Amino acid sequence: MCAEPVDWALQANELCRQTIWTKIKLGERLNIGTEIIFAMELITELFMFGLATFALVVSSKWVVDSSKNLAAIFKLSEFTIGFIFLALATSLPELAVSIIASTENAGEIVVGNVLGSNIANILLVLGISALIADIKLKDNELLSNADILLFITMIPLVLLWNGSVGPVSGAILVILFVFYLFVVSKMPADIQIEKIEQPKYKFFAPIVFVVGIGILLISANSMVASAVNIAELANISQTVIGLTIVALGTSVAELIVNIRAMMRRSYGLALGNIFGSCVINLTLVLGAGGIINRIFFNYDIAGPATIFAVGSVVFLTFLLNKYRKIGRRHGLLLLGSYVVFIAVESGITVFGVPTGL
Repeated sequence: MCAEPVDWALQANELCRQTIWTKIKLGERLNIGTEIIFAMELITELFMFGLATFALVVSSKWVVDSSKNLAAIFKLSEFTIGFIFLALATSLPELAVSIIASTENAGEIVVGNVLGSNIANILLVLGISALIADIKLKDNELLSNADILLFITMIPLVLLWNGSVGPVSGAILVILFVFYLFVVSKMPADIQIEKIEQPKYKFFAPIVFVVGIGILLISANSMVASAVNIAELANISQTVIGLTIVALGTSVAELIVNIRAMMRRSYGLALGNIFGSCVINLTLVLGAGGIINRIFFNYDIAGPATIFAVGSVVFLTFLLNKYRKIGRRHGLLLLGSYVVFIAVESGITVFGVPTGL
């Protein structure tokens, strides 16, 4: 599914842990019981988790507010801002994982990262966003982008048939990303849910956006790293940790930003973030990995995830075309589908039927 949190996220917590580890060693010399040592470790991880969560909440507010200001400054739609700025920024972890995995000849990680992230973005992130408020669609341009996303999502099926993604096909994917980026940038500026006033100090918006994205990415990965450590201290199995905390790690940034956008009723921003992240994963992230090192598809591993990835986009396109919104009941369906996906990937038996493929 998704790759584990990157090393620098774990290193972000190391300084605080080294301090507390010194105290733990001192406690051992003083014959302090293992319960106290365990409590000190747990308190440290809980503190780091709470600090990262607070940073996520604050930085997400900065990102959403500055994104709306950028839309006003550059006279772009919220969807375009969500696609170009938010999606590109929040997809940096996936791109980094793809490049590193390709250089180490670990193509399966690239495939799992791309497919797992897209499935989580649509079924989990949009599902939770829809539970907060109905995601209303008022512009036909957004519908056309949903259709384009459906077309691009068919790429894994073609690549599965071909068996691999090499330098040539990878370059085609990157070119496709650049072309779609150009198309989105030409969307008229009046495609937005609400009128945005020009910010008083225009030069502050880009600075706040960059700083907010930086804090968002660091705190998201730090939160995942702390959550993994807390789960291990609680003796939760590595399988459960991998299927829940680690698998969701690369989608935390998108989730937090979308929740904030939904609270501000910035539906175009929320959809642009998700559509953009999915397109970027399937074109730029997958293409960059293929250019560096040929990526081979294993149908037994990538097949079920590809079916879910395509099926989730088909269902999303159906909802947007038929209802022009994603309501709360649709959000529950999306979340339920994500639970089924987790069950299939983990081989959990449901109602006496083994789901693993």
